[in-house]
Amino acid sequence: MIGSILRIRYELTEQVSDGPIFTLFRAKDRVQGKEVSVRLFKPPFDGEAEFVDAVRNVVSQYSKAGGAGIESLYEIDDHDGQHFVVGEPISGHPLQERIDKLAPFSVSVAVSTAISICEALGSLHQSGIAHGDLSAKNILAQADGQCRLQLAGIWEALSASQTAGMIALPGMSPYLAPEVSAGSMPSPSSDVYSVGVLLYQLLSGRFPFSADSPVAMALKHATAAVPSVKIFNSAVPIALDEIVKRAMAKDPAVRYSTASELLSDLRILQDGLRFGKPLTSPIKQPVPTTEKQPVAPKMSAIREPEKNDKQKKDKAPRDVPVWLLIVFGFFAVVFLSLIGMWVVFNVSQPKLVVVPNIKGSKMSEAGKTLEGLKLKLRVFGRETNEMQPPDTILSMSPPAGRKLHEGSTVNVKISTGSRLVTVPDLTGSTVDKARAMLEALNLSLTESYTSQPDSKLDAGMIISQSPTAKAKVDRFGRVSIVVSSGKTGGPPINAEQDKQYLYNLKIKLSGLTESVVLRVEIVDARGERTIYESPHEPEDNVEIPAQGYGKVATFKIYYDNQLVTTKEKKAEDEAPQPN
Repeated sequence: MIGSILRIRYELTEQVSDGPIFTLFRAKDRVQGKEVSVRLFKPPFDGEAEFVDAVRNVVSQYSKAGGAGIESLYEIDDHDGQHFVVGEPISGHPLQERIDKLAPFSVSVAVSTAISICEALGSLHQSGIAHGDLSAKNILAQADGQCRLQLAGIWEALSASQTAGMIALPGMSPYLAPEVSAGSMPSPSSDVYSVGVLLYQLLSGRFPFSADSPVAMALKHATAAVPSVKIFNSAVPIALDEIVKRAMAKDPAVRYSTASELLSDLRILQDGLRFGKPLTSPIKQPVPTTEKQPVAPKMSAIREPEKNDKQKKDKAPRDVPVWLLIVFGFFAVVFLSLIGMWVVFNVSQPKLVVVPNIKGSKMSEAGKTLEGLKLKLRVFGRETNEMQPPDTILSMSPPAGRKLHEGSTVNVKISTGSRLVTVPDLTGSTVDKARAMLEALNLSLTESYTSQPDSKLDAGMIISQSPTAKAKVDRFGRVSIVVSSGKTGGPPINAEQDKQYLYNLKIKLSGLTESVVLRVEIVDARGERTIYESPHEPEDNVEIPAQGYGKVATFKIYYDNQLVTTKEKKAEDEAPQPN
């Protein structure tokens, strides 16, 4: 796709990331002469009109709602039925890449990154908007250390597709607040929960919970206590550990309600780190007001009686009766279990994906495209082609547009290039060097050559050749040579190691379940070279007459470029061929 031009306007210059629904590219707007971002809808979503319209509505609704730190999306367009989203230029790289390479981060860097995320979220939360899909893959870490949030509000469009939600769920589940997994709509408070998970990642290099499926992950978030991040990073202050736990509180009433509240505590902590102030928990700002403020218990012995007098009236909001928690937990588990049964039933089988059109692509590019769709690439044939350079895909099976299950194989036939090659100049070279030069062009020397004295060239050097240098000949053709026997003559150039033998190689393709490309290479006195390559079916019997040189020849047998076995044959067991 790199180099493609959409709508005669947007030139794709670099792929930034590849998600379950969109592939993100850097691009150049050739009309306005500026950099932009382009998100291509991946199949099958590019063909779901309702989903595309839902995304268009979100883009239109939120295009002016963001502020500093929020990615701006401009419009949705299409090119020959391929829909794409145009947005502001991309600067930086996904935060997930930095976490994978560098985590765990220092406390100061992790706090600074979380502050940047909260500052960006604050502009959304002030407008009553929830991001809804906050994850390390949807955040760009820029060179100046600031973060930019991507795809705000896109979660609202997922319900317009029958499959988008399920496909996006594995990437979202590690960050989802328990109430969202249980069916509630995303909110500023659930965004704060996601920031807590991100902060945990930054400090430890891992998620707070691990699970084998989205449903199991949701159960962990709903029932398991948040582990202390200090277990994995002893440098984390207790105050920061408590901030992470409060941001990930399962009860939204206990959690920070907005990003601004979390931001306040993070800034106090940051100041403490910068200026060496004592870091205590819970974090609280000194507020010059006479209004009653929440305080830590047992501030002094004098206030203890007052606390006892009002203990029943000022009960903390998290003191929910135990029986109510048990009932809530029971129904939550039942509800999530039912969801899990439905998910397992519907997604346990490999999902269907649409085979992309890779005809005309290079093998390396096609391999990456299919790998992104969890499909395999296999070469089932090669042929010369005057129009396409080597390693270009000429045909594919099944054809583009066909649906396959993940893990299936796409078979391709590739070009070996033009059938005509230019003969190199061999004069003055040794026989071995000439043979190597020709084999690099799929040419070879004739089975025998003559020798004659030459007053200028030492023995073993090539005097002349046919066809001559720079002539155009068919690929896999042969070149004959005349070799110098020395300035005054000498013994024949052809020694025992150049004596030719005919080997009869028999191969049975057993133990296979599908067709393969059989390749046979020979190693003899003249080096290593391919003597046979062709597709075959299981249980085929193949007989290959092979010409070898020297007293011993070794044959290497490959199935689809995988070495299967080797066979050695000795010259005394075969009949020599006349040179």
